[in-house]
Amino acid sequence: MTQGTLSYHRTPLDRIGFAVLTPVVAAFAFMAHALAPGWWYSADIVIALVATYLLVAGIGHLIGLRAQPHRIVDQNLELHVGRLWSADVPLGDVRDAVVQRRPVPGRFGLLRRGPATLLAVGGRVDVLLDLRRPVLVRRPLGAPVRARRIAIAVDEPEAFVRAIQAALGMRDATATPRAAAIAAAGHRAA
Repeated sequence: MTQGTLSYHRTPLDRIGFAVLTPVVAAFAFMAHALAPGWWYSADIVIALVATYLLVAGIGHLIGLRAQPHRIVDQNLELHVGRLWSADVPLGDVRDAVVQRRPVPGRFGLLRRGPATLLAVGGRVDVLLDLRRPVLVRRPLGAPVRARRIAIAVDEPEAFVRAIQAALGMRDATATPRAAAIAAAGHRAA
């Protein structure tokens, strides 16, 4: 399995958002500087620091999308959205992994939608993980969120599901864990 299988950064929306944000931040800094009285140098310093922070945070987010891919390490599935949101899921707790492409218009990061927790990137999620027990999803602000169903963005969803199935030691890497259990019990899948 290649590292690209677990990546989730192939989306132009975040880069486009950053490209739009950069001139907005620059315009904000320029206007705030022009409107501040000439003797108010501390405001100029604060404005410059805020604008610099916003630009560095945007660049950091884009780098984080590439530097922190989803990984399977020692029977543990590490899920990430850059450096901001993450969850560690023991592979034994994965009940089902299903390719389920769903748009999440204009959103990224951690979102709660019904019973599922979405870790969206570029306005999309691609794979739904159904877990046997809740795990904690860490976020930058606020307490971690408990989740039993997690939807994540993945560049190659089918390969991602196959990688999870291979790590779980399933014989038929085309079936989901739930489908394999139904087939083993001799019941038809609905």
